[in-house]
Amino acid sequence: VDVHRQASPNVALRDLKLETPVRAVGVPVPATVELFNASPVPQQQHVELYLDGVRDAASPTLSIPPLAGAKHQFRFAFQTAGVHRGEVRLGCDDGSPLDNRLFFAFVVDQQIPVAIVKPRRHEIAYLEDTFYLEQALAPSGGWAIRATPLIADNLATEPLAGYAVVFCVNLPALEPPARGRLRDYVASGGRVVWICGDNVQADSYNQMNEAAGGQLLPARLLGVSDVSSERSNAADAKPESRHIGFLDPDHLALATLTEPPSIYQSVLVHRHVRADAAELSPESSGARVLARLDDGSPLLVERG
Repeated sequence: VDVHRQASPNVALRDLKLETPVRAVGVPVPATVELFNASPVPQQQHVELYLDGVRDAASPTLSIPPLAGAKHQFRFAFQTAGVHRGEVRLGCDDGSPLDNRLFFAFVVDQQIPVAIVKPRRHEIAYLEDTFYLEQALAPSGGWAIRATPLIADNLATEPLAGYAVVFCVNLPALEPPARGRLRDYVASGGRVVWICGDNVQADSYNQMNEAAGGQLLPARLLGVSDVSSERSNAADAKPESRHIGFLDPDHLALATLTEPPSIYQSVLVHRHVRADAAELSPESSGARVLARLDDGSPLLVERG
């Protein structure tokens, strides 16, 4: 008996990729599984998703060409915090059971704690620099993010290790105590997002960054670009504002905003703090430009 001929054709689970901006309760997790048909004839197969030992979903029947692959994406959300285990299985047995299952583990937080740091508190909430950011990160009802508002003076004493992200919104350059604590937070794996405004002076920020060993800013700042004031006269062809011309489609937090482009191209920018493009080479600094204006100027920059 020719055993090889009598065996069922083999379809293998070749890869499983899970991507989500935040690992928190209720946040959807896309899981893309890749199948490969190792036989010279077309195959039909389906895949099943198990979460914590319970069958959660199944794909429709997938048609896989000979010696080629196919993909299916599951979407699920964990409803409790903690460590969860998952598994993807072929729906039907085939010639080799050794490649019919893929496993994963996922650590889920109840909420992601973030700090939003403002220069000062204002008696009228909507006049604060952080008002719209606080509304975006802490809407009513259940949510995956727990935002704590702070003022700049709190940075010198607030325990920062418990925050996943610290948003610094239109702060003056930090004094040594706060600067040192923020530098230590970054050095231990913390994430800082700087949002510029009229309190951000390029020279003072660059001095602050140098004093912190270059660990606080993604690049040197070059000052404010004011598009409307750069017009030499009324007949000048320069625009009164610029718009966002590029968002990084490979960044998890931005990918869903890139299509259609009109979503971000309608955002007008009249003034922005310029970053030194010469310092934004990935090879030299590890920096990554996540957003650019229509003239190519970096608008949003990230560096590890």
